Amino acid sequence: MRMSNSSLVDYTKWSPNNSGARKQAIDIITIHMVVGQCAVETLGEVFANPSRQASSNYGIGYDGRVGQYVDEANRAWTSSSSWNDNRAVTIETASDTYYPYAVNDIAYMSLLALCTDICQRNGKNKLLWYPTYDEFISHYQEDPDAMYMTLHRWFAATSCPGQYLEERMSDISSNVTKLLKTFTDVTPDMSAYRAIEWMAGQGYVQGYKDGTFRPDQPLTRAQLCVIMWRMAGRP
Repeated sequence: MRMSNSSLVDYTKWSPNNSGARKQAIDIITIHMVVGQCAVETLGEVFANPSRQASSNYGIGYDGRVGQYVDEANRAWTSSSSWNDNRAVTIETASDTYYPYAVNDIAYMSLLALCTDICQRNGKNKLLWYPTYDEFISHYQEDPDAMYMTLHRWFAATSCPGQYLEERMSDISSNVTKLLKTFTDVTPDMSAYRAIEWMAGQGYVQGYKDGTFRPDQPLTRAQLCVIMWRMAGRP
C-alpha cells in the first residue's frame, strides 16, 4: 500500500490529466522518455494543459531534478493503458531527441534513486524486469514483495522508452534491487541520498556488515584509494 509521495521531489505542478484514485495497488514502475532534454518545469507546463490529455506521476529533468505532476495515489495518463497506469508509478525521463534517445548520467542517477524510493515506500524489496510482455505477464505478481517493470511500447505503437533506456532496464532492475538491500541509515531526506545510492549501485562503495553506511563517519585515505580503484575498473 502506498505510504506517501517521494521526498526526492524538487518541483511540483499538479496536472488535471488524471483519473483520480487508482483502482489497483502499486506494483509496477513504467519508465518513459521525454524526447527532449527539458527541465521539470517545462514538463510540468506540458502536463498542465488539459488538451494534451497526458501526464505522469513523476518526471526527471536533464539536471537530475525530480518533478511531480500526479499524486502516486492517482492514476496518471502515461502509458496508453488504463490497466498499466492503474498499477504503475510512471516516470518521464529527459532524453535526447534523436536515436537512441540517450539519458545523461545525472538524470540516470536520479532515476535509480527515484525507483529505489518508490519501491521502499510501497513495501517492495526488489525490482524485477522481464524483456518481453509475454514473460512479464507469465511472472507478474508471482512475488508479492516485488515491484515489476513495464514498457510503454507494450501497450501502444510507440518506440518509448527508446533503445537507450530499454537496453538499461536490466541494469536499473539489478541496481535498484541492490540498493533496496543496503544502508539502513541512508534515507531519502538526506542531501547525499542520490549520490550514495548511485555510488553503491555502481559498486564503488559498500556498507558495513550490519547494513549501515555510517555517512557521518570520516573517510580514511585507504578507503578513498579503494573507491578510486573500483571506479577505475579494478586495474
